[in-house]
Amino acid sequence: MLQKTILIFSFLILSSQSFGQRSIPAAIDFESYRPLGEIRGWTFISKDSAIGQLLSTVKQKTTIDGRYGIEISQLMRFDYTIIGTDRKMQVKGSHFVSAQGRYLSDNLEINVNSQVEKLELEREGSRIEGFFTRSGSEVEQSLEFPEEGFAADILFLDQYENFLAQRSLAVGDTIRDSVFVPQTMLVEKVEAYVEHFGLISLYNQVKDSAFVIRFTQPQVMIFYFTPARHLVKVEYLAQQMKAYLDIVRRLPPEMVTAPTFSFERLARQLPHYGVFVLIGAVCLILLAGGEVYKNHLYLFLIGGGASFILAVFTQVPLQSYLAENIYSSKVSAGESPLIWASIPALPAGIIQELIKSLLIFSVFKFFRIGKGNPLLVGGAVGAGFGIAEAIYIISHLPDSPIWSAGLAERGFLILFHSVSGVMLASAILFSSAVKKILTLVIVILVNSLFRYAPVFVQRNMLDPELYYIVIPVIPIILLVYCVGLIKRTRNVFRS
Repeated sequence: MLQKTILIFSFLILSSQSFGQRSIPAAIDFESYRPLGEIRGWTFISKDSAIGQLLSTVKQKTTIDGRYGIEISQLMRFDYTIIGTDRKMQVKGSHFVSAQGRYLSDNLEINVNSQVEKLELEREGSRIEGFFTRSGSEVEQSLEFPEEGFAADILFLDQYENFLAQRSLAVGDTIRDSVFVPQTMLVEKVEAYVEHFGLISLYNQVKDSAFVIRFTQPQVMIFYFTPARHLVKVEYLAQQMKAYLDIVRRLPPEMVTAPTFSFERLARQLPHYGVFVLIGAVCLILLAGGEVYKNHLYLFLIGGGASFILAVFTQVPLQSYLAENIYSSKVSAGESPLIWASIPALPAGIIQELIKSLLIFSVFKFFRIGKGNPLLVGGAVGAGFGIAEAIYIISHLPDSPIWSAGLAERGFLILFHSVSGVMLASAILFSSAVKKILTLVIVILVNSLFRYAPVFVQRNMLDPELYYIVIPVIPIILLVYCVGLIKRTRNVFRS
């Protein structure tokens, strides 16, 4: 009992470290958060349609006016005809910054409704000199702008991401600054407030922890900025438009930069995967104690992880379809998100719990368990399923620190899958048909609650800190119940 108590407290301490972060220091330099060769893409959504994308690639090192610089290749395309406005725009070219992300130069080609213009600017000391074209004629430009200043355009999110990355952030901070906007040759005031740090929903079932930063200038916007210095989501409130990092749906093939496998990214993700496996092992130890080494539970854990593949090909596309075609359209029409958020959440719970139930039933029917407690088979299947889901989610997120609020949420999700596996195994072996159905309904509802609860945080109806307190409660209660259940049935199976 003492061993399990220590493990529970260790699990809680591990998780509490992950969501205690409320401030981050400024980036050391530009390359510390955006290495050479890195590509980032944002998709812009308006009226439930993808109308544009920005692709930003850190291309090479160079020199501008004798200063060390970094070239960022940019491609931005917008097609406003999708939402009824006769306007198409493409901006492509190179944006140059110093090692600390300060503005150096621009070389852009701007195409609006097939009319092409150019913009070439370069820093010369404390001034920015250059030209832009109008109907083919060059218009000279000159502007005084501090050498330590940043460039930032509200549509070029990589520039605003750099602007935020190069400063320390803490909840409660007020940001007051000015930025240079190359395309307009204007200096705009920036005023924003760091409201809080918490869990946000990105898209479908993907969530991440981020600073919520509300801008009042240059326009009313909400930025979601992670501790890993990723601008993962933007809400343009006045324009009723949103932008998401790495969403490439509904775009022409030439605009799509789909996530690709690389050994470098796999190496960066391996520590995350290791932590998830460790959490799954801790969950099994809490349930099984000394029996964790018996009955080849690791085989059922692997089987549970493999079964998540079924969810990838059923739950994920269905959830995506429901989120895009029902939830988004209803909320955009002004209906309550609290009601319609259940539409993509509930199928996730149904499909996942049915997959686990079928696998556990198949193990009992076709495998000889021996004298070990078969309820632990359910726990192992659930733990493996939870580990696989956590790995799947983190693999579809931008790189982030191991110790984050997302780790806490995914850790308790693994714990829930473990204890729900025990409950399903018990129902399959002992319960009447009515109790079998009741148990299945309970675990489906709790599973769906994990997908549904973040909407309260998103609507500012629940503080993120309180959310992180509530999230562990149900899995821990079920853990206590399942430990007692296993103890009561242990002697029955041994005899």
